[in-house]
Amino acid sequence: MKSLTSTLLAEQKKPRAKPYVQVRFYDRLGPDLRLTWSQVYSVGGSEMPHAMVVAADDSIVRVRNNAGNVERQRITDPTNESQWNSWTDTTWDCKAGFQVSLATTGAYVWMFYISPDGRIVKCHESSNYGATFGGYVNVHTCGTLSGSESVAGEVQNNGEPIVFFSCGDPAGLQTDLYVCKRTSGVWGSASSWGKTSIHRVKGLAVYKSSSTDYNILYAGQDAGVVWYVWNFWSICYGDGVDQAAGTWSDPVKLEVTDEGTQYEYSWPSLMRLDVYRALVVCSYSGTNSYDRVHRMRIASGSTYMTSNWTDPAPFQGDDRPYGVCLAYRSGGDGYVYAACSHRAWRAPVAGLSSVTFTDRVKKYRLVDRWTGHKAGGMAIDMGDLIAPEMYGELWLDNSDGELNSLGSGDYEVMKRGSQVLVGRGYVTSEGGEYSNWPYLWLEDYEHVADFQGRSYVVLYLVGPWMLLSSMTARRQYYWEPGSESVFEISEHLMALAGLDLVGGGEQSSEVGTLKPWFVVYPGEDLRGAVLRALSKAPDFVFFSAATGYLKELADDEASDYSYGGAGEHVIISGRYGVRSPGYNHIEVFAGIDLFGDGVEMGEISLIGHRLQKIFDYGYTSDAQCAARAEGQVRKHLATSRRGELVTLPNVGLQLFDVVTVTDGRCGISSELYRVRGIEEVYDTTKPPMVFRQTVTLGAR
Repeated sequence: MKSLTSTLLAEQKKPRAKPYVQVRFYDRLGPDLRLTWSQVYSVGGSEMPHAMVVAADDSIVRVRNNAGNVERQRITDPTNESQWNSWTDTTWDCKAGFQVSLATTGAYVWMFYISPDGRIVKCHESSNYGATFGGYVNVHTCGTLSGSESVAGEVQNNGEPIVFFSCGDPAGLQTDLYVCKRTSGVWGSASSWGKTSIHRVKGLAVYKSSSTDYNILYAGQDAGVVWYVWNFWSICYGDGVDQAAGTWSDPVKLEVTDEGTQYEYSWPSLMRLDVYRALVVCSYSGTNSYDRVHRMRIASGSTYMTSNWTDPAPFQGDDRPYGVCLAYRSGGDGYVYAACSHRAWRAPVAGLSSVTFTDRVKKYRLVDRWTGHKAGGMAIDMGDLIAPEMYGELWLDNSDGELNSLGSGDYEVMKRGSQVLVGRGYVTSEGGEYSNWPYLWLEDYEHVADFQGRSYVVLYLVGPWMLLSSMTARRQYYWEPGSESVFEISEHLMALAGLDLVGGGEQSSEVGTLKPWFVVYPGEDLRGAVLRALSKAPDFVFFSAATGYLKELADDEASDYSYGGAGEHVIISGRYGVRSPGYNHIEVFAGIDLFGDGVEMGEISLIGHRLQKIFDYGYTSDAQCAARAEGQVRKHLATSRRGELVTLPNVGLQLFDVVTVTDGRCGISSELYRVRGIEEVYDTTKPPMVFRQTVTLGAR
C-alpha cells in the first residue's frame, strides 16, 4: 500500500469526508517526454554524411561530407532558414561517403573526418564556438592493409577531446573499434576494443556527460561465412561510472536481421535528454525499398548498461541514407535539434509541459484489476489465463467552451497519447491531499452535450497493459536456455513499449533464477508475450506510476490495511465467499525425462481431482518443472476465496495488497484477503454525489 500522510489517512477512515480530485495532463509519450518536431528548413539535393552540435554560445555547428569535400556552417539564428542553407567550403579532402563528426565543450569545437585514402583519422580545432577552425592534426593512421569508415568524437571530463573509430581491412574481412585520447594537447596511441572482430562498422555514435561513461552505438555487419548479417549494437567504454575506466563492456545487440534478408542498419546518432534517445537508419533494398530513420529510447528507469530500448519507430520520412543527427545543450535555447545534410527539425523541451484541473472534473471511473473468464455467471480463474487490465473514463466540464479545441493553445498538452495523472483524496486540515492512480494515457475523446444542456469533454484513458497490447513484435526475439531469466526477458519485452519493470523486493526466487528457452514470434502482441513469460514463475505485476513491480502472492504476507471494526475504514457493503480453484494438481513436462508436479491434497479431498498438464520445453531440469508446478498451484489457490467491498476510496490501496476485513453482518472477523481488483467512481453530475471504491478480494 502507498504511504499516506497522517491527516489523509485519518480523513479517509471517517464515515463522511469531502473528496478532493486533481487531474494533470503531461506531454509525454508513454512515461517519457514527447518531442513534437517542426521543420526549420528543407532544400533539395542528395543526402550526404553529416554531423551537428550545439556549442556553448547556443550556435549550431554543422559539418558534412560533400562527395569527398568537407563543408561546414555555423548557425546563430535557428529561425533564419538561409543560415541553414549556407555552407563554407573548407577545401579539406575526406573519403567520400565516410562519416564525419563533431564534439564540443565551452568555446571549443573539434571536427573529425577520414582522409581520402580511408586510413587517417584527422582533427581540426576551433576555439571560437566553430566560427573558424585551425589546421588538421593526424590523430591515428591505420595500417597499410587497413582502413577506417566510421568516426565519432566526444569530450573527456578534463575538457580534452576523445575519438572512437573503426579500423578494418578494405577487403572486408574484419573490423574493430578503436579509441584515442588527447592529453595535454597531444594525441596518444590508439587502442583496440579487444572484442571479436566484425565484418563492417557503418556508423558510430557516442554520448558522454560528466557523470556517465562513453556510451556508444554502432551499426554494421556481423562476421559470417556465407552471409554478413546487419545488426545494431550498444557498447560502453568505461570512465569509472558503470564500467571500469579504460575498459570496454561486451557489445549488446539491440536489433538484428536474418541471413538472406534485404534489410540493414546504419548511421546511428545518440543523445540523452530525459532518457537516452537514438536515431538509426533502417534500409530495405527489396521491392518498395526505403532508407528510413527510426527513433528509439531507453525504457524509463533503465540504464544504458542494461540496454532495454524501445522498439524502433519511424521518425521523419524516407530517403535518409546517411541518417539524422541529434543535438541539444542543457540550459540552452530550450530546443533539441535533428538534422540531415539538407533538412532540419527542432522540438521544444521547455515551456508548457502540463495542465491541471480540479473544478472541471465532474466524473470519472477508474479500473485496475486482474480478471478471469466468465462462465455461467461465475468467475473461473484458470491461474495462467487471468488477464490484467487498467483503464479509465474522465468527464470534464466544458460549459464555457474552453475545451472545444484540445491539443492547441492553453490546452496543447491535451492530445491523444498524453499522459494523465488522476489524483484522488480528501480535503483535510492541511487542505486538498491526494494520491495518484497509476499513470494513464489519453486514447480517445469526445465532446458531449446532455439532455439538460450541459457540455462535457469525455476522455477515455488506457493504462500500461494497453500500451503493451497495442504493440506487436516487429521481429522474432529469441532466448537460449540459460541466457536470461524470466525477469530479464519480461523486462526486455516491457521496455519495447518504454515501460520499466522492477522486482521491488517481493518477487519470487524463480523469476530471477529460471532461465528458459523463450521465443516471441513476429506479430505477437507484447502484452501476451509478457504474460506468457511470467506464467513460468509465480509472479504477478502491478503498476505504480508507470513502473511495473513484480510480486509473488505469498500466503504468509502481513496485512497492509484494515476494513471494518472500531476506528478502521468503513465498509458500506460487502460480499464474501469461497470458490473451487480451477485445478488442484499441476503436472509440468519438459521432455521425456523432465517432470515436476504440485498437489493440493485438501482441495482434492473436497472437490475431487482436477488435473492440469503443462508441456513447456523451455525447462532444463526437474527442479524447474517442479517450481513451475508449485507456483501454478499457488496461483490457483489464490482464487479459492472471493469477496467484494464497497467503501469510501482508500487512495493508498494498490493491487495485490493484503487487507484485514471485519464485517459482523456476514460473520467475518479479522479475515485476511488479497486485493485482486480496484474500481473507483466519482460522479457529481447528479445528486447525490458519488465517491466510491469497489475492492475485489481473493485469497491471501
